[in-house]
Amino acid sequence: MRAKVMIPGLGLLALFAVMLLVFGCSSDSSPTSTKVGGSETDHDYLLVQGQVNVFLDSAIQFFSTGFDNYNLLPSDDDDVQAHYSPGDPSATTGYGYYPATGWYEFYMSRDNGVFTDHMTDSLQFKVNNEVTADPAAADYMHYIHYWDYVSKL
Repeated sequence: MRAKVMIPGLGLLALFAVMLLVFGCSSDSSPTSTKVGGSETDHDYLLVQGQVNVFLDSAIQFFSTGFDNYNLLPSDDDDVQAHYSPGDPSATTGYGYYPATGWYEFYMSRDNGVFTDHMTDSLQFKVNNEVTADPAAADYMHYIHYWDYVSKL
């Protein structure tokens, strides 16, 4: 006799709980935006803006150099220093080729007490969708230009 009353009672209780959850937890309010407008005269913005401009210009320059003549790619640390950080003897530069993936990697790092920045260019060449170490025969170039900048002020 208890089961006849208890099962429908539990069913009604469960239905009531679900209805409370559905109607009680819904919200029609839209989220508010916390977006704050910036200022082009802000000190921190001005510090970084010059570096961002250099990054954009260097990305375009290095990318077009790679397309103009694959053979102009730097091939040792001295060439990388001259190409990526001319006149900055404090810069650490490097070059590497990774045959397993076919990626050439060129990097430069500077720390001058006011800021640090790092730049890495990665290039991969392919012929008929196969990785090749010889850029002169390539019909495809994958180019990644990475840069970061940290102000110490």
